[in-house]
Amino acid sequence: MKKTLITAVIAATLSPAVLADVTREGWQLSFGLGTAINSSEKIEIERDGKQDIVLDDVSFDSKPSPLYFAIKAGKWSGSTAYELEFIHNKLHANEKDVGQGIDNLEISNDVNFIYLNYAVAKNQWVARGGIGPVVASPTLIINGLKLDDGYQVKGVTGQFGLEREFMVNDSVSVGIEGKVSHSYTRLDLGDGASMDLPNTALHFLFNIKYTL
Repeated sequence: MKKTLITAVIAATLSPAVLADVTREGWQLSFGLGTAINSSEKIEIERDGKQDIVLDDVSFDSKPSPLYFAIKAGKWSGSTAYELEFIHNKLHANEKDVGQGIDNLEISNDVNFIYLNYAVAKNQWVARGGIGPVVASPTLIINGLKLDDGYQVKGVTGQFGLEREFMVNDSVSVGIEGKVSHSYTRLDLGDGASMDLPNTALHFLFNIKYTL
């Protein structure tokens, strides 16, 4: 399922119809609200002097509060642009998938993805791909002991996306965007513990965009 979704989004992103030429110029700012569907993952937790914990199939929810959002700033030249994008997500492991003495597994306050994107426009369609770091703050409670080592810039994330724009006027547009991302990060939990956290997700966004 995961490989099929990723292949479909990449194929749509790189198709000739999407990549054909269109002319745009100037800076564009975008703010989007949405949600993410996160795949189940294998989570490994290492602890100094204690038995490691391996959770083979952990499903995650994107918590609705605070809101999932994305911010982009890009410079268009002709039909292409370079963008800087920030995505704010928040993961919480489903309790039914967490055992081995773990009372709670939450990536909070959030998991942030920062991307340097390359975008290509065709008429009202925009395809983009990007890569960048993960910024996360994990919280883990094992047998009543809370492990929390604050915000960390760790790991790498990549994305492919496709957006349909609708023009409001010469400066303002709205967009409906779908994308797939994959990330891997190794997070320090404090007290000699660390956690390997992969994440594959489908993202759906409604964007408001302003061209300067």
